[in-house]
Amino acid sequence: MGQTRVNLRHLLEDIRDSYPFAVHEAVITELVANALDSGAGGISIEVAFDPPRLVFADDGSGMGRRAFETYHDIASTSKVRGQGIGFAGVGAKLSLLLCREVVTETGHGGFRGATRWWLESANVAPWTEIESPGLLNGASGTAVALYPHRLDDPLLDTAEVARIIRDHFESLLDPDLSRYLFLYYPGGVRFTIDGMALTPAATAGGESLTGEVRRGRHKALGIAKLTVTETELDEERRGVGVSVLGKVVKRGWEWLGIAPEHPELVSGIVEVPSLVSLLTTNKADFLRDGASLQKFYKLRKQVQETISGLLSDLGELPGRKARPRDLRPVEREMGRVLDRLLDGFPELEPLLERRRGWEQAAAMVSAGQGEGGVDEAIAPEQSPLPGLEPGAGEGPEMPPTTGPETTADPSAEGDAGAAERAVRRRKPGLRLAWVDEPSRREEMSWLEGGVLALNRAHPAQARVRGPAAERLWAVTAIATALAHELGPGHNPLEFVSRFLAAWGDRGRPTESPAVE
Repeated sequence: MGQTRVNLRHLLEDIRDSYPFAVHEAVITELVANALDSGAGGISIEVAFDPPRLVFADDGSGMGRRAFETYHDIASTSKVRGQGIGFAGVGAKLSLLLCREVVTETGHGGFRGATRWWLESANVAPWTEIESPGLLNGASGTAVALYPHRLDDPLLDTAEVARIIRDHFESLLDPDLSRYLFLYYPGGVRFTIDGMALTPAATAGGESLTGEVRRGRHKALGIAKLTVTETELDEERRGVGVSVLGKVVKRGWEWLGIAPEHPELVSGIVEVPSLVSLLTTNKADFLRDGASLQKFYKLRKQVQETISGLLSDLGELPGRKARPRDLRPVEREMGRVLDRLLDGFPELEPLLERRRGWEQAAAMVSAGQGEGGVDEAIAPEQSPLPGLEPGAGEGPEMPPTTGPETTADPSAEGDAGAAERAVRRRKPGLRLAWVDEPSRREEMSWLEGGVLALNRAHPAQARVRGPAAERLWAVTAIATALAHELGPGHNPLEFVSRFLAAWGDRGRPTESPAVE
């Protein structure tokens, strides 16, 4: 009589090869995904070295006796297409390729069971029931303890485990996105690693925007969030990740069909729960049959509209010029830098006269001495430059000389505190403004009256990438313009160097990191 034999190792290797990332990453991703499918709200991970092991526990619904027995059948799966984001205990099954044994404990209703499981040979993967090892804290849930063969296995690296969870379940960690999933995870999802709460990955500064993915006015399909960073992203972080019920399925720009002006600086997530119906059985890709592709492209069109709008607002839509950034933080920095340089360059003193007058006026008002003379000391000048983009750069309008921010008589409010607040709302010192003057494209900047103009038409400005680079360009342009105001006997290059050094040395850890 014949017998059908299955090479279990080859079967596991085939499953492993269906994932677009390393096997240890597939193990962690599937353990999380199956925990989420079971309704878990808390997922804890602990790494120990006596003996070396990774313990992964959740507070989900757990498994009953029959489901627990099926769990050990490598060739079986209770998952179907279009439902859930995990692949039927594959996390534990794939770990047999990496570990000398796998211990699993589960609880569901009145059932509590635990087993020890290992890959004995290519064709044999025995498991045996054991006494409860105490891996579970509650009455329900599932815990898996993995015992790798090697001490340097990445499963024992807590930083790598944290990185995998952050990359593959970003929308569950981001407060702006996780709120959208409250129908699926009412209490949210909490991750802890060695007792410490897992937080979202830190970004290198930049600007973020969110927007809803909608079909028409009333049909909400999902939510998207984009971030433009100040420095180039690692390759794996670039592009938009499409997330389904908290799990990132794809990341990049190719799947989306659009790309920003500077793809190396833009990262994001779009969460679309309804795409769960288009996931393959292993939940690592989308179905590619005709009907499924038609649905996917229809949803992708709505996503493209949302992402295009966010890219436009961030100044990253190809062919769209970025909005000028607010120069007020640079104005404040410039005033402090000039204060430090006056001893060596006294000819710049007139540029700070209005700043010093503002400080004196504020001190007089604070002391109750301001009567009538305050306005002359701090009144801003009318800018002579046409087409300025002042402040946040919202368009070609002249800086106001009157209005709520420049009250003509602050003492009329009736108390010294109100007068002091009115004085401090004034903009003292030299003003900065973006201009766009192609006729002067070889000039970075220049002074006209009380305004230092920064020329966005300069060719080097067009090559600026990100807020930090734009701030450095602005400061360099300021130093260049001021160098032309020096008297004889001064070296303009030396001044520019000293200006940049003074700017770079100013309390760097506490200053604003970007021109925003």
